[in-house]
Parts: sequence; C-alpha cells; structure tokens
Amino acid sequence: MLILWATLKALAEVFILALLVQGVLRLVLRDARDTNFAYRMVSAIARPPQQVARVLVASFMPARLHGVVAALIVLALWVAATQFKVELCKGEASGHPMCVEIARLSQPAPADSK
Repeated sequence: MLILWATLKALAEVFILALLVQGVLRLVLRDARDTNFAYRMVSAIARPPQQVARVLVASFMPARLHGVVAALIVLALWVAATQFKVELCKGEASGHPMCVEIARLSQPAPADSK
C-alpha cells in the first residue's frame, strides 16, 4: 500500500511540474508554442490532468483556466497522497526503507545539555 501512495505522489509531482513548465513556456513562447518541440513534449505530459479538469469544469469555467484547475486538482492529489504515505509510515510500515526520513523527522529533537 505504501508503494501505491508513493507512486501516486511521484506522478502528482511530475504532473505539477509539467503544468508549471507548460504555463511558463506558454507565456514565453506566445504564438510560436505550437511549433516548439519542448512545449509539445510538456503538453503531452500535462494532458491527462488537463483532460480531467476539462471534464469536471467545462460547462462553467473558461477554457483558459483549465490548466489552473488541473494544477489545483493535482496539488490536492499530492497532498492526499503525502498524508496517506505519512500515516502509513507512522503506523504499519514504520520499518520500511521509504519511511526512514519520516521516522527521523517525527522524533523529538534532543534537548541541549548545557
């Protein structure tokens, strides 16, 4: 179960970065973006969350905001996956190698001995 949430979190990170890069390239390239190879590659990566956003809000939100809605959806997915991963690491999977950093951060800091 931990691997599922870690994979979902990683996919959300890839989608968030792709949406961010796509937005920056859209501002920089303006009209030349359709012929730019990098923009087309990033658009292919960012297409799945944008299609989900388009299905969810197409009837009441302008098309130019679908990327923002997609980013918010993916951000919410990332937060949920992170929360589930932390809960699993604190509970049943505490000895798993992916949980070492979470276990270290959840321990109280040692008091200064002066």
